[in-house]
Amino acid sequence: MKIRWLGNSCIEIQGNTNILIDPNYLTEPESDIKIVLVTHEHDDHCDPDKLEALGDFQLYAPKSVFDNFDLEGNTVKSGDKINNNIDVIECDCYGSEESVCYYYEGIYHTADASTYQDPEDVDILFTACFDNLYDEYLASIQQINPKLVIPYHYDPNNEDESQEAKGLRNLLRKKNQNVNIMELGEQIFI
Repeated sequence: MKIRWLGNSCIEIQGNTNILIDPNYLTEPESDIKIVLVTHEHDDHCDPDKLEALGDFQLYAPKSVFDNFDLEGNTVKSGDKINNNIDVIECDCYGSEESVCYYYEGIYHTADASTYQDPEDVDILFTACFDNLYDEYLASIQQINPKLVIPYHYDPNNEDESQEAKGLRNLLRKKNQNVNIMELGEQIFI
């Protein structure tokens, strides 16, 4: 499986099924996307114009996303399973009406929540990196103990936001967590 970070909290997963999570990307997806997952209704997680450019796909999101953006798709809630292999997990994203995280074959997308549940067997955990929430991220990450942590949910062209990602990386390294900052469009394989 190949995973690319596309900016903000958008990741592209290329494998048996090509998946895009939180479609407000700064660089284009490479693959023919078949499933789009949205974590919550904030503009920095979903851009309807970018969705339209993706072509034909299945859209899954909490009801508040469909209400906010006047979109159609499949409503999800915590505890649901999509296509028998994508877990929908409860989380709390600041200021959202409804929010969820997604877990797919070892990849854990935690939206912009600062505390999140442990789905077990996490290879790669994507986490937001707001500096006022470092302690909460650290506690959640230490509980889950993923093989790799990747700070995201920032614009790499914004120096202040990039510094937050680097600050979380430095803190996690001091706590012996395997952590990596991805460049925009960079890919990793699992």
